[in-house]
Amino acid sequence: MKTLSIYDAFQKTPPLWYDNYEGLEQFVFPGINLQDFSPLPIPKQLRLGHQLEFVFHQLLLHNHRYKVLATNVPVRKNKITLGEFDFILRDLITGKPIHLELTYKFYIVTGVQNTPMEEQLLGPNFRDTYMQKKERIISHQLPLSSHKEGRNTLKEYGIDAKDLSKLVCFKSQLFTPYYSTKMDVTPFNSDCIRGSWISNVDFEREEFTSYQYYLPTKIEWLLPPYNEVEWCSYKDILDSILPRLENNSAPMLWVKKSAMELSKIFILWRTP
Repeated sequence: MKTLSIYDAFQKTPPLWYDNYEGLEQFVFPGINLQDFSPLPIPKQLRLGHQLEFVFHQLLLHNHRYKVLATNVPVRKNKITLGEFDFILRDLITGKPIHLELTYKFYIVTGVQNTPMEEQLLGPNFRDTYMQKKERIISHQLPLSSHKEGRNTLKEYGIDAKDLSKLVCFKSQLFTPYYSTKMDVTPFNSDCIRGSWISNVDFEREEFTSYQYYLPTKIEWLLPPYNEVEWCSYKDILDSILPRLENNSAPMLWVKKSAMELSKIFILWRTP
């Protein structure tokens, strides 16, 4: 796996919506030519979310429109941290400062009928939801500059909170039910659909025994599947994933039905 492919995959991951959705305005990332891009290695010891912050930061440093003024800036009151600004940028064209919150999520779409699409987006381990994340961004992360402590923190960077634009970079990969036809994920971006999910019980069906599999690392979750990996048999992949399923952890697999038919699938430890 080449580091540059991770940066490319991050850049090509679509936003979960375009423009403005329920008051959350998407940051439009400028196109970056990666041919002359020599990024730093992604720190392996970091959790996936922090690795993606690192990737995003490196890409920002390579663009010509936005200047990074600060990252992960804590806002404190009486030595208690209220939150932090993910990124503080300056638009070099307009001169405006920007508070930018980054989110990159892998969500399964439950496909439960008569349920609003917003409520169908769940983390594959059922520990987080889109609704929870949206609420936290709206009620906690973006309002930081409205607090006295947030305004004072911004002043340290020469920024008046009144001039601040509040944007989100909310990227996502969506995984729809394996046995469903193409789903309508409106109001979200259908280009975010990158694979499917299936329950561990359904994964025991005979049709899956003839395919080959690869268990990607977390950072490889970003990538589209490709042939040049060490594929293994159904029996071998079961040996690898059963301990994870028993620990209520949903593995992502790359599935190879043929050299020309590769896909991504989450194996869930329970049905949504």
